[in-house]
Amino acid sequence: VNEVALSPGVSSEEHYHIGCEEVYFILEGEGVVHLEGESFSVSRGDAVFIPPELSHRIENPTDVPLRFLSISSPPFSREKTVSGGKG
Repeated sequence: VNEVALSPGVSSEEHYHIGCEEVYFILEGEGVVHLEGESFSVSRGDAVFIPPELSHRIENPTDVPLRFLSISSPPFSREKTVSGGKG
């Protein structure tokens, strides 16, 4: 479990995880999650399930910080994280 903070106007890099599922749980603020070309607005209390090998990123288009938990199973591994989309 990692707590992540995105400053206003910032986006994570698009990426996917090999053999690892992830959940974003929004603690504070509002944002937009992008999953394989679909976009979803998120806010405090929302949870987003991200299956293994699904390209995703999260952005904060607002003027206040966005804080969320990133929960991975199995635990996060940089070696199994691939930058960019899948094709």
